[in-house]
Formats: sequence, structure tokens, C-alpha cells
Amino acid sequence: MGVTTSSGGTLQPWLVGLAATVGFLFIVFVMLIIKRFFKKDSREGHGYYDNKAMQVEYGEEESVTKQTNL
Repeated sequence: MGVTTSSGGTLQPWLVGLAATVGFLFIVFVMLIIKRFFKKDSREGHGYYDNKAMQVEYGEEESVTKQTNL
């Protein structure tokens, strides 16, 4: 028993697997886009940065020291 097309032929098993994988990846992609859209709203206005270098650049850390070894 195989998957049939609209013209009555059957699809190869590798093509069914490929279609399932592409469909799954598309669903995950859409979910990640939606999650990022909603997360962006909660980050605005709170001064939250993922990157510590951005915090230093904008003066959110009070004392920053650098030490270099030669």
C-alpha cells in the first residue's frame, strides 16, 4: 500500500519522507517566527540585552575594568 497522487500514480518512499521532513521544518519555522514576535514585545522597554558587550557600551554596568597580560 503506497501513497497515491491525484493522477493515480504512487509516490516513491523517499519522496514521502522528504515531503514529511520539509513539512515538519516549515511548521517549526513558523512556530519560531511566532515565538520571536511575541518575545520581542516583552523585551521592549525593559533595557534587556542578551549581549553583555551592549550593556557595557550603554553604561548599564557601573564599574568595568580591563586587564591585559603581555
